[in-house]
Amino acid sequence: MGDCKYCGKSAGWFKSEHKECAKTYQNAAEHISDLCVEAALTGEGLNNLQNQIQETITHTGFNTNLNVKDTRALYISNWGHALDAALDDHILSDDEIKGLNRYRRHFNINQHELDQEQHFTRFQQALILKTIREDGRLPNIDFTLEYGRLPFRLMKSETLIWVFDNTRYLQEVTQREFRGSSLGASFRVAKGVYIRPSMFRGRPVETKSLQHLDTGLMGITTKHIYFTGSEKSFRIRLDRIVSVTPYSDGVGVMRDTARAKPEAFVNEHGWFTVNLLDTLEEMDDIQSLRNDESSIDDLIMLGIEDDEDRDTADAFIAGTAAGP
Repeated sequence: MGDCKYCGKSAGWFKSEHKECAKTYQNAAEHISDLCVEAALTGEGLNNLQNQIQETITHTGFNTNLNVKDTRALYISNWGHALDAALDDHILSDDEIKGLNRYRRHFNINQHELDQEQHFTRFQQALILKTIREDGRLPNIDFTLEYGRLPFRLMKSETLIWVFDNTRYLQEVTQREFRGSSLGASFRVAKGVYIRPSMFRGRPVETKSLQHLDTGLMGITTKHIYFTGSEKSFRIRLDRIVSVTPYSDGVGVMRDTARAKPEAFVNEHGWFTVNLLDTLEEMDDIQSLRNDESSIDDLIMLGIEDDEDRDTADAFIAGTAAGP
């Protein structure tokens, strides 16, 4: 006989939970997530959040208490859920930015913890899209801090917006094979002699697919898509791209050339790649984008910059603040 992992009572043969207990637990987990997401989006009720979580658990009737590690994991994962909720309408408002910042500072969550699931990187990317769309500005980002010297030879009139590592480059390839079939029946007229009143028809058959050709760094600037791998290195002019196809894990493009083939760039930032290309395409004059003296960290500071303890805030943004 197995015991229910929630209430501890007998669950029956080869069972580890009661359906009712599992449903109660799931409802409690969803309520706790809603509490955290609401707190992260508004930046309010942070001092009472832990008590609300424990009250929700107590209400289930299960003898369960979250330890420090589980509680912290809960706060971190739901910050990411709050960011997803904020991006549902494709607009990250100033109030939402402030709420997200106050939440992570209140619980002393640094960017390294958030980026275990790429939450913080998506936050940065959303801020970049916001500043381009709303202000026509490009925040200053020093990619050499992470990647060292970049392999792209940029033109003087363009500005690098983002660098994507571990990007797979794919291109459409066509494979041809000859397929045939016969029609009719054969019948024997003498030993070793057959007559086939039919014909053999053959035809070439083509199949197309995207084939992985290389893996490397991809960069998007105000003028080009750059790619550099071990086998291939090239750039694509943004104004020569005639179509952009969003994929769940990347983006497909088609160049405006006579012999162009569909190409795709696959990485874990597909949503940002598509939105960035769409945003740049919608601009009347990409070159009107002006470099901002402020850095990406200055954008992230929104909602924290008004706090009295600025030194602590600076350390927090830099990721030097340690978790409990």
